[in-house]
Amino acid sequence: MKRLYRSRDDAMFAGVCGGIAKYLGIDSTIVRIVTFLFIVPGGLSIWVYIALAIIIPLEPRENVIDESYGEKFSEPKTDSYEESYRNIYEEQKKKSDEDFY
Repeated sequence: MKRLYRSRDDAMFAGVCGGIAKYLGIDSTIVRIVTFLFIVPGGLSIWVYIALAIIIPLEPRENVIDESYGEKFSEPKTDSYEESYRNIYEEQKKKSDEDFY
C-alpha cells in the first residue's frame, strides 16, 4: 500500500510537492509548476500548502548504516571452524619447522 509522505530528499520548502509527485509517480517539477499556477492567481491559498505541510507526515528515514558497510557476521559452524583452524595451525607449524631447519 502506497502512503503519502513529505519528501526528505526532493524538498524545496517542506517537501509537500516532492511527496505528492513520488506518490503519483510523476516528476516533482510538474507538481511544483501546477501548484505555483494555482497559488499565483489565487485559486489555491498558500494556507492550503501550509496545512498540507503540517498534516502530511515526513518520510521515514532509511537505514543509516548501509548494507555494504563492514563485513557480514555469520556464526561459524563448529566442525568446519575447528577443521580450518587445525589446518591453519598445521600449515604454520610446518612453515616454522622448515624455517627453523
